[in-house]
Amino acid sequence: MDQFITKVLQNKKISPDYYELSFTWPRNLAPKAGHFLTIRTLLNDDPILRRPFAFSAFDKQNSTASLIYQLRGKGTKAMTTLVPGEDLDVLGPLGGCFSDCDSHHPIILGGGIGTGPMVYLANQWAAQGKSPQLILGYRSKQWIPQVELHDNVDLIITTDDGSQGFHGHGISYLQSQGAVKYPLYACGPQVMLKACHELSEKYQVPCYVSMEELMACGVGACQGCAIEVNLPQKYLRVCKEGPVFESRILKWN
Repeated sequence: MDQFITKVLQNKKISPDYYELSFTWPRNLAPKAGHFLTIRTLLNDDPILRRPFAFSAFDKQNSTASLIYQLRGKGTKAMTTLVPGEDLDVLGPLGGCFSDCDSHHPIILGGGIGTGPMVYLANQWAAQGKSPQLILGYRSKQWIPQVELHDNVDLIITTDDGSQGFHGHGISYLQSQGAVKYPLYACGPQVMLKACHELSEKYQVPCYVSMEELMACGVGACQGCAIEVNLPQKYLRVCKEGPVFESRILKWN
């Protein structure tokens, strides 16, 4: 982990509310899928808190990284104005990453702002010779972002209104395919992660989820992102012990 100034390379709109931000990144701080960084979005410190974002890609050869973000509030609105060559105050890489997978056909699910890290995970494992299935779900076809995927990635698109791909969400797609035989990996809305966990329990397959929580510090100091777990210590910090957890250790309400 380190704090430094990086340079914006590209900031492009990839769907109505989603953007992909690319920037320089040191080779010696190589992030993996699941790691995140925090960004100070405005020079006048408004908003005060840094904003956390998951990596969506890292190119070691060219020393570049990227993230996918959604336009949500003041901080992300400011990010949409970033232009190539502009300085970016970052802290990272932070948190833990997804562990190596023994299966040749892992199933990866992403929804909403969970798109970026799951695209990265699918590409990361595809480059290692695996054949991951990547299931990305959106409300409608106009919200589907344009992402670059390795040839080995089997992409499944689902939409709530059926305007493109499977009519329904990612979990309903998996249920329509019969028994789940491979490990599950997910990042997205809490309801999706809980459903993914329940599916893994039903078919007795491993399930790993990347949790989304509000973070004040991003380094484990403030305890603000603690979540309840089925362990002796009762709580774990998403920013420090996570954001990736084995789903069975989490308390799902």
